[in-house]
Amino acid sequence: MSSTTEEVDSPNPNPLRKKKIVIVRENQFLEEDETVEDPIDSLEIYETIKGINDPEYPFSLEELGIISPEQIQVDSRRRWIKVEYTPTVPNCKLSTLIGLSVRTKLLRSFPSYKYDVVIEKGKHDTEEEINKQVNDKERCFAALEQRGLKRAIDKCLATSLSLTKKEIKKLTKY
Repeated sequence: MSSTTEEVDSPNPNPLRKKKIVIVRENQFLEEDETVEDPIDSLEIYETIKGINDPEYPFSLEELGIISPEQIQVDSRRRWIKVEYTPTVPNCKLSTLIGLSVRTKLLRSFPSYKYDVVIEKGKHDTEEEINKQVNDKERCFAALEQRGLKRAIDKCLATSLSLTKKEIKKLTKY
């Protein structure tokens, strides 16, 4: 898959804006048996989180190359999702907010699953500390109770219009 980039105006080091990835699945919109639960795959997770806004730049996580389909693992049998993300710079001060935003989107979209949201190994100066914080349930729920942080996460998720198969079914059911 080729990737074209362009520079983004910012007072911080210039991140590269990547072109969006287009994913086409065969039979994507065929009627499915609603009594059978569809297995969730990495592409569905990617479609769900790719539109999350970066807290610093006016682009999505997908556009900045912070997430990609290759960084997502799903085990439907164990109901487990792992998302790796790559901050734009190794000392990104908003990496925790990005991780919390991804985790919150997953929680809202796939509430019966367990999640690991981690920074790609070697891509951040304090990745172990951030990974521990983002994956601690109690810390996450406490963070979501803080008005300012909740507002910041909601802002990141505000234009995240990626819908899951189940959300599409609910919207088109009537």
